[in-house]
Amino acid sequence: MTARRQSPGLSYNSCYWIIAAICRYRLQDNAMSYIDGFVIAVPIARKQEYIEHARLGDSVFMDFGAIRVVECWADDVPAGEVTDFRKSVQARADETVVFSWIEWPDKETRDAGMGKMMSDDFNDERMDP
Repeated sequence: MTARRQSPGLSYNSCYWIIAAICRYRLQDNAMSYIDGFVIAVPIARKQEYIEHARLGDSVFMDFGAIRVVECWADDVPAGEVTDFRKSVQARADETVVFSWIEWPDKETRDAGMGKMMSDDFNDERMDP
């Protein structure tokens, strides 16, 4: 399932959240982690601004129990014949694609953390600087 979502504070073309999947590798304690992933088109000229904004947002996820937040910037990503990362977010010629994920220790921690962030009374300047 995907949902279209604008990045707060920055007006990017589009962002598709890939709604969570259980990670297929095992942690040291043999538990499975839970992943929220997304793909976003970022204007190349605003890359540093995005990185700074993301670092602030990352700290909120960590405060709510995330293990880590990872961002992967497109490098040597071929164009697909039917679909590809660029097409998935309708990236323009002046944009690059970022694939990012938030790793949570388990689904319960993820649900609690995301529930706090999505609540009507959530207000944290790190998410909308």
